[in-house]
Amino acid sequence: MKRFVLGIAGAVCLWAATAAAQTNVGNTQLLATPSAQLGEAPASSQGYAPNVTLLSGNEPSDRPADTLGLSMPAPAPAPAAAPSASQSVFQTFPMEVYFGYMFYRFYELPAATPNLNGFNFSVQYYLNDWFGLDGEFAAGFNSGSTGTGHACFGGGGPRVRWSAGNGIEVWGHGMVGGSCINTETQYGDGEALAYQVGGGIDINAHHHRFAYRVAADMVGTTFFNTHQYSPKISAGIVFKF
Repeated sequence: MKRFVLGIAGAVCLWAATAAAQTNVGNTQLLATPSAQLGEAPASSQGYAPNVTLLSGNEPSDRPADTLGLSMPAPAPAPAAAPSASQSVFQTFPMEVYFGYMFYRFYELPAATPNLNGFNFSVQYYLNDWFGLDGEFAAGFNSGSTGTGHACFGGGGPRVRWSAGNGIEVWGHGMVGGSCINTETQYGDGEALAYQVGGGIDINAHHHRFAYRVAADMVGTTFFNTHQYSPKISAGIVFKF
């Protein structure tokens, strides 16, 4: 009977010791990883914890993360594109039509140099950006003691242009044609071969299909079997197509 009582007491003591040992092991793990209850991964056996964050399900859907729940660095924003420099560029058109006022000092004879006021009309067609063909008709009129007189010129030839920036266009031309006056003398009739050389400036308006033109020319004629060299200036409006 005595041995039976001692055997039961020994079994109880052994069971109590085993339970205490399990409790100490659990407490030791809890003390070693106090953040385990907060949803973080336990430390590894080498004594350090990796930088790992567990997703809890309340994270925003657009957060960059891989399929294992590892936090990923946000992608760097793309560099902003450098602003492009804007320049004021005026469009060129292949065809131009001009109409304007003309002043013409006609050196008819050494003793006769009438001043004529009138108009000139011209059409230009450019084969490329700088070279084209030009045609012009001009007529001037004056009043004197002997009545009303007039002179005209018509011709055509090559034309070149160059853009100087800021909406300014510089051009030059040369023409060959004919001229007429309303005077007939013993030296000849009122028609003769004529030519013209000159140039001008076009100032583009805000509406690119319009421009203001100023021009100066020297008109050569062959009336009365002699040569006349007469200056002509004009100003008007250009229509572009």
